[in-house]
Amino acid sequence: MLQEIPELDAKGLRQFSLIFALIVIGGFGVILPLASGGEFFLLPWLIGGVFIAWGVLAPTSVRLFYRLWMRFGLLMNAIITRVVLGIVFYLIVLPFGIILRIRGSDPLKRQWDPAAVSYRVVSDVQDPSQMERPF
Repeated sequence: MLQEIPELDAKGLRQFSLIFALIVIGGFGVILPLASGGEFFLLPWLIGGVFIAWGVLAPTSVRLFYRLWMRFGLLMNAIITRVVLGIVFYLIVLPFGIILRIRGSDPLKRQWDPAAVSYRVVSDVQDPSQMERPF
């Protein structure tokens, strides 16, 4: 499934470049050096400054970088989603299912019963006053 990258006007491209610059400066220029206890690097500040100037002075020329960045984001989305879902399945769902199989538990009651007329489970009768204030 191919996702479409939305087209942005000059204001949207300006906002994109400013947000991108703030993330680069904040993440790589401030937070990463503070977290690692290292020294502050000048490169993230330069890249952020270039993007701020680029977005303010010529926002429509940011379109090519915006489209490339969004394609990179879609690619990362496709990869990370599959990795995270695989990890969740193999670390949570699969062991839970194996444990239930070993115990012989069948929470969905899927066992075949040839003597059963119906597999319908009758619901408990609710008091009608419960509908007056459902929450």
